Amino acid sequence: MKRFLPLCCLLWAPAVLALQSLEGNPATIPPSSSKTTIIPVPKSRFERYIDKVFANADSNQDGMINFSEVYELVLKIYVQLNRQAPVPAPSRETVMQVYNNSDKNKDKYLTRDEFGVLVKVVSKRAFIRVTTMKLMKVVGAPLLAEYLIRTLAGKKWLSELAATLVPAQYQEKVLPVISSRGFCRAVLIVLFVVTLGNFVLGIVDMILTMMSAAEEKSDTK
Repeated sequence: MKRFLPLCCLLWAPAVLALQSLEGNPATIPPSSSKTTIIPVPKSRFERYIDKVFANADSNQDGMINFSEVYELVLKIYVQLNRQAPVPAPSRETVMQVYNNSDKNKDKYLTRDEFGVLVKVVSKRAFIRVTTMKLMKVVGAPLLAEYLIRTLAGKKWLSELAATLVPAQYQEKVLPVISSRGFCRAVLIVLFVVTLGNFVLGIVDMILTMMSAAEEKSDTK
């Protein structure tokens, strides 16, 4: 038993020191060492992504980028986003407003930290816009299409309009197709996504711009 206790202490000592470091308690430093080693906190994946994008945009490696470089990066981001949803890129004026808000020292250039602020704002806007477009596509447009189909079902004038638009020689084959519920729903969903989707995005952009302006006023006070 007397031999077993020293062996246990020897085995448990590294684990105790590791737990102390995790809890924020400083481990015992050997007397020969007088310097404290500071271990840097690893950056998140998002921060590393910002570093990489900023380094690629900073062509002359002076630690600053201008508006043209930023706007080009925003357009590239939206090229990737359009693989998820057909969301148009923000206007040059909108990006300029975010750019000016991120430029804290007002020198017309963005440092790495200022660029990080801009990327977070742009990413937030992009997420909201993509989510809005997806909700419109998955929920809003189908519900509106179904409501319109049920409202117009059995309307005589609608059948007469279709017969007028389709040539007589094609009516036998075409009219049953275009008057079917599935065909009408598909056409209406596409129509609503294209037209109402852009309209809703315009409202979302207006709200985001108003929120950004309010935040800027609160920061200046």
